Amino acid sequence: MTPETKMETKTHTVYIREVKRGEAFPRRLRRVRRAYEVDTREVIEKAIRNLEELAEEAHKRATSKYLPTEVRQKWARIEAYIYQTINSLAKNYDSQRVLDKLEELTLRVEKYMEEDQQPREED
Repeated sequence: MTPETKMETKTHTVYIREVKRGEAFPRRLRRVRRAYEVDTREVIEKAIRNLEELAEEAHKRATSKYLPTEVRQKWARIEAYIYQTINSLAKNYDSQRVLDKLEELTLRVEKYMEEDQQPREED
C-alpha cells in the first residue's frame, strides 16, 4: 500500500498518494496495451472493409458482359487475390498473441517493481 499524505483546507480534506519511483510504468504499459487493442482492431477492420469494396468492384468487372473474356478473367483473378488477402488478414493476424505478450510484460514489470520496493537484507 502506498502511503498517503492528508491535507486539509477550509472546505475539503485531500489525500495525496505518494508516488514511488517508477510506479507509473505499469500504468503506462496498460495504456499502450489498450491503445494497441483498439487501434489495431480498427485498422484491420477498416482495411478489410476497404478490400471488400474493392472485391465487389472487381466482381462487377469480372462478370460484366461488356468486357472481353480476357479482361474479365484478369478481374476475376484480382477479385480472388483480394479475398485471399482479406482471409490472410482475418486469420494470420494474431493480435491476441501480441496482447498476451504485452500483458506478460506488464506483469513482469509489476513483479520487479514490487521486489524493488521490498527492503533489502544487508550481508
